[in-house]
Amino acid sequence: MPSGVSPKFKFDVPLSSESAELAGIKIACDISHKSKYKNVVIICDCLGAISLINNKKSEAYVIQEIHNTIENSDVEKLELVCVPGHKGININEKTDLIAKSAVNERKPIDIISEDPEFTDVIENVTVPAGRNVKLACSVKNLGSYKVAWMHFEQSAILTVHNHVITRNPRISVTHDKHDKQRTWFLHINNVQEEDRGRYMCQINTVTAKTQYGFVKVVGMSLIGIEKLYYAPS
Repeated sequence: MPSGVSPKFKFDVPLSSESAELAGIKIACDISHKSKYKNVVIICDCLGAISLINNKKSEAYVIQEIHNTIENSDVEKLELVCVPGHKGININEKTDLIAKSAVNERKPIDIISEDPEFTDVIENVTVPAGRNVKLACSVKNLGSYKVAWMHFEQSAILTVHNHVITRNPRISVTHDKHDKQRTWFLHINNVQEEDRGRYMCQINTVTAKTQYGFVKVVGMSLIGIEKLYYAPS
């Protein structure tokens, strides 16, 4: 771990300018993650901080969180630009204020972000065997956390984020990156009786947040199929 970089977001020890700038960059990444902009430029005056971020092998927790935030953001292009002394910039960036407070005053810094939470319930579904079903789990403020789907009765992890964990080929997961509420859809194709039960959507916060939806599987329905009558011979 680079000298002066704390493994936590709370910096309560004397900081280097690199450490303070990393804290500011993390906040800037959080702000850009929640914004509607597709192209973002973050300006800092510490080339060392940018070098640390570019070194993906770094084990510093704050750097890992910066990478996680960027990877899970809807921002299509994010640039880190080093401008020594921020020449030509008349507005004090939030990064500057944090760095100045941390380096000059040696005050503890807490990077605080809103906890993720569910925005809607998972609807219970009744589906005829052989049909397809889709369950929706909507989350806001997801940040760098991950969403997982599980079959509760089978104690089986089905998907984690974009990855399908189960070997069941009928299971898949999708989500709309442009949906601010981040809705994650669990798809079950050709539903079978074994698929019935509770499905859990979980956010991997320190104390995991969970909610459930129930899938009921019934026999093939004749709804919509006209009954045929034959004239007596």
